[in-house]
Amino acid sequence: MINFFENNSIFLGYKDNKPKNKIIDTKTTGRDNKQIKGFHSIQTNDSYINKEYVKDNEDLIKTAGTEMQRAIDSNEGSKFDQSKEYRNERAKYSQHKGDNVVKYTN
Repeated sequence: MINFFENNSIFLGYKDNKPKNKIIDTKTTGRDNKQIKGFHSIQTNDSYINKEYVKDNEDLIKTAGTEMQRAIDSNEGSKFDQSKEYRNERAKYSQHKGDNVVKYTN
């Protein structure tokens, strides 16, 4: 699964700065004090998938696909510091991409 996203990053042109997926296990809340299944760090260029809240393989694929889209946004210059409305719209878009990855892998 992890190689799938690294290979897609290469395919999309991120050869030198390709993001990596890392599995974490934490109950620490994220932005807006919400439980998080995953997040992308612009500091490390890595995406983190939180197995604490991922319930099955489909959820894992969706979360990884969502974080892959956030990595793409980051590599295209987003700093994720825009308005809450903008962040919410980008979150919906990223989650939609995660849903599409699930459909593709089924």
